[in-house]
Amino acid sequence: MDSPTTVPAPATVHDSAVKDTLDEQMASVEERIKRLVHESQSSGTGTGTGTAAPPPTIGAKVQALRKVQRQIVEKEVKLYLTTHAMEVEFQSEFRECYDALAQIVSGTAESRRLLVLEPEGATASDRADQALGVAGFWLTVLKASMLDHLIEEADEQALQKLKDIRCELKPEPTPGFVLEFHFEPNAFFTNELLTKEYFLRCAPDPLKPSMFNGFEIFHCVGCRIDWREGQNLIEQSESDREDAAGASFFSFFEPERCAPDDTDPDIAVALLECDFQYGYYIREKIIPRAVSLFLREIDNAKETCDNCACQRCMYKHFFGSALDSSTPECQEEKPDQMGRSNSQETVVQQDVQGPAIDGQKNEH
Repeated sequence: MDSPTTVPAPATVHDSAVKDTLDEQMASVEERIKRLVHESQSSGTGTGTGTAAPPPTIGAKVQALRKVQRQIVEKEVKLYLTTHAMEVEFQSEFRECYDALAQIVSGTAESRRLLVLEPEGATASDRADQALGVAGFWLTVLKASMLDHLIEEADEQALQKLKDIRCELKPEPTPGFVLEFHFEPNAFFTNELLTKEYFLRCAPDPLKPSMFNGFEIFHCVGCRIDWREGQNLIEQSESDREDAAGASFFSFFEPERCAPDDTDPDIAVALLECDFQYGYYIREKIIPRAVSLFLREIDNAKETCDNCACQRCMYKHFFGSALDSSTPECQEEKPDQMGRSNSQETVVQQDVQGPAIDGQKNEH
């Protein structure tokens, strides 16, 4: 037997009244929402997107979340400072390795003890006939790196005499690092040591704490190169290149040439950002991975500066022509790890002094 079918009873007067009441309540809610949005936009406290301001309880939660975010950033600052202090303390461990590398490259008597691989049956006479050291080691390393486009043909003769590159870390209260380029006596300048010092800070922007990304370079100091008469490679490069397509590698040590006082501020910022990126690149890649670069085990075509406004804009010579270029690499804007607002300060602080020694990161 089929189940009985339930037939809904006809609507009563009471049901109709309830429906009318619900409609009135919905209309009232919609009107209140519209009024809240209007008041929020009028007072300037809204989002400007037609969304009502959050209830007071939500605002309190947001403030609590922001407080937690600030605490996280504060912990990150402590972590970076602690890590830097450990790197400074650990420098001596790396120094032993870099000393051994320098001895092999220069061919010192001590380096023979480090040569564990010799031809089978080699005699003392055979060993005496072997060439000492590795000629042009650091020039080969630089030309195999991302910095190869900075090296002019005239620079190669001087860089052939480059016998070592080091990085010395500087501890608190003025953290930073100094790049040291050690040279053999040469026909171009009398300096045995050329330096580039970078100053770091680890302080989040109080207005934009979420942008904090660890240490940032905010200032650098080059050194004076004592050129022999008629051998100034920087001046020769500037006068010989009518197309202004390049500059001597040694301009790296004279940062005031990178952004003269009459340089457009935006261009100066981009130039100095590139200079900072090169400093980090030398410290992080060239020094600790010198052997791999020398052996061409690293493809420099894949090496890029994340902060470069243009891949070839270390100096005004590069950047001047790059501004008119239509190539994507010259037009693309990339994320600014250092913070573009901080770079403006760098333009003012840029300076050149005599050689300064001390520095940062894994002794490289």
